[in-house]
Amino acid sequence: RNDGPEYEALNYQWNTLWGYMTPLVYLKATTVRDVQIGVQCATKTKIRCVPRSGGHSYAKNGFGDEDSLIIDLKSMNFINVNKEKMTADIGPGALNGQIMYGGWKEGFLVSQGICPSVGAGGLFQGGGYGHFSRLLGMAADSVIGMEMVDVKGRLNVVSNCSNTDLF
Repeated sequence: RNDGPEYEALNYQWNTLWGYMTPLVYLKATTVRDVQIGVQCATKTKIRCVPRSGGHSYAKNGFGDEDSLIIDLKSMNFINVNKEKMTADIGPGALNGQIMYGGWKEGFLVSQGICPSVGAGGLFQGGGYGHFSRLLGMAADSVIGMEMVDVKGRLNVVSNCSNTDLF
């Protein structure tokens, strides 16, 4: 809830240009099931549900308002590279710097943004303009699919083959 040292740490805001947000509650998700339960709870109680991918947002999109449940995805920060398929499974809480390093360790160059503290959610949903963008496009151009939890808490696979309207 919105008090105490753990809340203050989760709610740290380096940018106060648009004010200081104090969301109602944080849910620290560690699994997809946690996200599903959080979304279902927010829907049933009519509380605004806001995902926070783990990084920062200049516009403070990940902090909601005083009536928001923030689903913090920072703990879901895995990066699994498949060299044979030349793909990577990246968790929503992974930061741009972690993704860059994970790809570099495996010998891959991926078009990404230039700020290492941006979370995967923002990076791959429309961000990711960086040094190699003219050659490789933006990070969003490299997405071949993703998992999404809808407003009812259902897990959906979104790609060119399934839920194409969402992709």
